[in-house]
Amino acid sequence: MKDIYLSKHLGAFEVFSISSGTMIGAGIFVLPGLIAAKAGPASILCFLITGLIAGCAALSVSELSTAMPKSGGSYFFVSRSMGAMFGSIVGWGSLLGLTFKGAFAFIGAGDYFEALLPVSPIITALALCALITAINTAGTSVTGRLQNLVVIFMSVIFLLFIVEGLFSIKLGRFEPFFRGSPFSFLEATGMVFITYLGLIKVTAVSEEVKDPGRNLPLGILSSVAFVTVLYTMVMFVTVGVLPLGTLYTSLTPIADAARSFAGPGGFIIMVLCGLMATISTGNAAMLASSRYPFAMARDNLMPVWLSRVDDYLKTPARSILLVGVATFTLVLLVDLESIVKLGSVFNMIVFALVNASVIILRKADSSWYKPAFRSPLYPWVQVLGIAGSLILIPFMGAAAWISALVLVAAGIGWFYLFGRGKAQPEYGLRDAVRTLREKKASQLALASYDSSSHHSWRLLVPLWFSQVPGELLVLAGYLARHFDESVHLAFCNELPEQTPMAVADSGTAESLDLKECLAPLDEDMKPYFHLTNLYAVSREAGFVEMAEDYNTDLALMEWPPDTTHLRWELNRLIREMPCDMAFLLNRAMPGIERVLVASAIPEDRLKLTIAGAIAAETGASVTVMRIYSSQSKEMTSGDMELRILRSGLLYGIPLQAKVVLSDDVPGAIAREASGCDLLIVGAPHENNWLGTPFGPVVEALIEITQCPLLITRPPVTDSHRLPARLLKQIFGPHRAKNAP
Repeated sequence: MKDIYLSKHLGAFEVFSISSGTMIGAGIFVLPGLIAAKAGPASILCFLITGLIAGCAALSVSELSTAMPKSGGSYFFVSRSMGAMFGSIVGWGSLLGLTFKGAFAFIGAGDYFEALLPVSPIITALALCALITAINTAGTSVTGRLQNLVVIFMSVIFLLFIVEGLFSIKLGRFEPFFRGSPFSFLEATGMVFITYLGLIKVTAVSEEVKDPGRNLPLGILSSVAFVTVLYTMVMFVTVGVLPLGTLYTSLTPIADAARSFAGPGGFIIMVLCGLMATISTGNAAMLASSRYPFAMARDNLMPVWLSRVDDYLKTPARSILLVGVATFTLVLLVDLESIVKLGSVFNMIVFALVNASVIILRKADSSWYKPAFRSPLYPWVQVLGIAGSLILIPFMGAAAWISALVLVAAGIGWFYLFGRGKAQPEYGLRDAVRTLREKKASQLALASYDSSSHHSWRLLVPLWFSQVPGELLVLAGYLARHFDESVHLAFCNELPEQTPMAVADSGTAESLDLKECLAPLDEDMKPYFHLTNLYAVSREAGFVEMAEDYNTDLALMEWPPDTTHLRWELNRLIREMPCDMAFLLNRAMPGIERVLVASAIPEDRLKLTIAGAIAAETGASVTVMRIYSSQSKEMTSGDMELRILRSGLLYGIPLQAKVVLSDDVPGAIAREASGCDLLIVGAPHENNWLGTPFGPVVEALIEITQCPLLITRPPVTDSHRLPARLLKQIFGPHRAKNAP
């Protein structure tokens, strides 16, 4: 299938019109009665509070849409920041939210039409739904011009309504201001969310906007300010001129309010305006919602036929038909209040995910993310938007929040059943979090760099077996000679807990002979080594205690070919070791002429320090390799090569840069390492209690590589070490004793 793009022909005013048009309609014409019945006069604040929360989302959307002006709006933003699975959730949430909004608008139109002619509201709503579905196939330019006229006309009418109505307000109608429980007030506030959909859903047509860097934020943000003030003032007038009993039961509250101060003529005018506005809202909601199946189909999250644009009309006609049928079904089967609550909840989820997308993309600082507009007061605006959206969901009733859970589960299920393995983008939230961690680790490596610290490096070599591999000692010798520091060899005798430590002085325990151990080394290396025979209840606890006592910087040790019987001890050692660690896989290492460093973080202090010391001692070349998946957008290969070379200058290491595009990370590293004498890789910072200590990539490299492999690992963070600390507090520390 060939690529599909929509023509660009919408300006700032069209953006403002579409955004405002989805709000200046059913929401303000139908909701006042429902909201006032729950919150009383305080319903005025419901519109204001929800407007502020929606404004947070509008700022985030304005930023995202200028960086990614693509059809699909919030779906596209979330899928590109968190992956296809979350894109499936927000895509379905946006589609359902707008579909409910359209059904809400058509039901409101039916109520206003009944005030003119005695026709069943449901019949009118169904007829209008079918008509608008047909009209939308004419294309955005036709419906957009209609939207412009409606917004201009309705704005003028509401300004006249506010000005004249202010003189008819009775202040006694606002007393008491708060009626009912706080929970009903929060429920009413949440229900208003369905009114503010236009603040974010206009981005569903962002791919069709000219000069999106200017027109999108201008249109969206101006509609935020305008509509929020308009809603608050209209609600203020409506509450002030109508008795609450009348307002609670009215299906046409704005028209009834106009009749109270403008007579029958005012009533007729506002009924006509209400009819026009609700139809306009239904049109705008259908226009925006039809873009979501279109965008999801382009990413293989819906059938491909939905993404096909009609050759004559140039619109995604099949998507429009799908939305039209769904809206028709809702109008026929679901009551008004349920539609309002469900539509609002779906959009609360969307608002929260859109705000989270800005935080993720800003933190990742990817080279492709260059918005022409940046949200002010970041990240507080986004945090407020997320909290404000999610806090209201539990107050919307059991059916609403259960529907929210069902939406999340269904979105995930749809991804796994329909889109997994073919949906775009292929990365997910885990990849986004990994990118953030890599960036943070890179910044910490640069911030903590101190050239003076590299002239003093205390080394500990814990020995698991009496047979000491010569390659391990040679590598330790290179590091010791380069840093002019002693190497402490630690051989541990495990003693039963019942055995007194005095056995260490009896001469009965096993010990190593230093001279025999150092036989493979050059004579100039041997003076750097010191042997300590360690006695402890457990070897791993003894090594950890010795590392703490010696203020060790690096623990260099052998990684046995068969670790089955040592798995628990090694995992515990890694969890508790207070310093950096490096594990050498026991393989022949006759000489080192080429060192390959495979690193996700070019500024990785530990790997580069080791590689630089080896290169200085042996004259070996050092290549730093970084692998990108085919879905990565973090930065170009040229940018990464410069970053690698810069890290070499920072640490004073002459090195070469190698950037590879591959989805098979272990395979790519193994191919590059086939001609090298030492491969240095890093294990994840976190500790996996139940799995392998090095992660799947390193475990795969252990199996498929033939060259000597050095695995570096930083100490486990405090949060991951907490379970071990608790166990230690419960069962007490292990006893250990050193013997020279």
